[in-house]
Order: sequence, then C-alpha cells, then structure tokens
Amino acid sequence: MGIFRFKQFSVKDDVSAMKVGTDAVMLGGVMTLSSEDRTLLDVGTGSGIISLMVAQRLSVMKSDVQSFFIDAIDVDSGAAVEAAENFSASKWGDSLRSIHSSLEDYSELLRRRDFGLVCKYDVIFSNPPYFDFSLQSPDARRAAARNSDVGLSYREIIDFAVEFLSDRGRLSLVLPSSVEGDLIGYALSRGLSPFRIVRARSVACKAPVRIIAEFSFAHNDSPEELLLTINGEGGYTSEYTEFVRDFYLNL
Repeated sequence: MGIFRFKQFSVKDDVSAMKVGTDAVMLGGVMTLSSEDRTLLDVGTGSGIISLMVAQRLSVMKSDVQSFFIDAIDVDSGAAVEAAENFSASKWGDSLRSIHSSLEDYSELLRRRDFGLVCKYDVIFSNPPYFDFSLQSPDARRAAARNSDVGLSYREIIDFAVEFLSDRGRLSLVLPSSVEGDLIGYALSRGLSPFRIVRARSVACKAPVRIIAEFSFAHNDSPEELLLTINGEGGYTSEYTEFVRDFYLNL
C-alpha cells in the first residue's frame, strides 16, 4: 500500500494512475492563493494531493474552514474513489468533494447547475497530462493520465477556464518548460493573461524542466517571473523549502 505521510494529512495512491510526485507537490506549494478564494476546482485530481495541500494553505489564511470549497474531478473512477477516501480522512473533509467525471461532462453539469455545483470558480488548478504525441505508456490508464494526445490537454483546460472562472478568477498549471510558448500564446488568444511564471529546475547547473504558469483575465504586460531551483548541496534549496516546509515531515 502506497501511503505518503505529510505533516497534517496522509495520501494513499495505490489506485491513482499518477502517483504522488514533485510536480503535484510543487504546484500545491507554489501556486497563488488568497484568503478571498472561496470556490476552487482541481482538474484531474488523481489521489487528491494538490487539493489537500491547497486546503491546508487556505485553512491557515481563513478563520472559518467552511469558508472555502474545493471540487476535484477525475475521469478515472478508481482515482476519484481514492481521492474521496483521502479527503474524508483529512481534517478538511467537509470542504473537499471528489467527483468522477471527464472535463467535458463536468462542463455540461456546470451549465445545467446539477447537484448544487457552483457555476464559477475563483481558482482552477491542474497538474494535467503532458508529453504531446509522445510514446504512450503500455498501461492504458497511465497513458491517459500522462499523454495529452489520448487524454486531457492544457488547451481544453484553458477553454474550460475561460467559461467557468469568476471575473477575478485564476488558473494555475504545472507543465513541461518546452510548452511555455505555446501555452502562453494559446491562453492569450483566449483572453487569459499570465500574471506569474515560475520556472523550476532540478539543480542550478541545469535548465528549467517545469513551469508553473498562472493566468487571469486582467491584462498584464509584466508578469512576475521566478526561477526556482529544487535541489542544492545536501538536499532541498532554501527557496524550495520555503514553499514546502509546511508539508514535508522531514523539514
């Protein structure tokens, strides 16, 4: 049984096609959050790790834990069930909801306002599939989770966000650095402007391999840019530790 224990919660990821990893933890710790955020959506939640990190961060910002609600969707039924179990075992269970749905089907539910769903979100976040047109994993579920040519693409998430973000809403994505130009170009074409770009590299001597790109409807000619190095001599760098110290047990 794969159980990852963090300072304030644990995550089981036996069933989820995508396991707990650096990309998810980085997005959960680095993405922009505000005490005013009330409705949030996790697209492709997997085990629910990012939603749990976001819930922990928001609970510190807010005096009332019931003042925010996170919907978390996943097209894989096993992942949705596992995320629900992880949510219910946490102290924020009443503020987290796992939903088995594709993004396309969820869009229709929102348009009809089924099941008491909100119609707009203050924050949409995702660690989406990547490696466009890459070789697919032999395992179909893992392939669908990792390849945007067989599963969900960031373009679909951007299109969804344009329709279902609130006026002051934000979209936060973690993706390979190689797609940065296309990602920002497509977002701009759909009316979303980057306000923060975090470029992450494993060590100082290497080029960034991941970006956390954050968008809003507000036009921004000079988005905040941050170069984040994860590992240094003897462990995590101090800059990365600042983002994850509230989560990892050994920090």
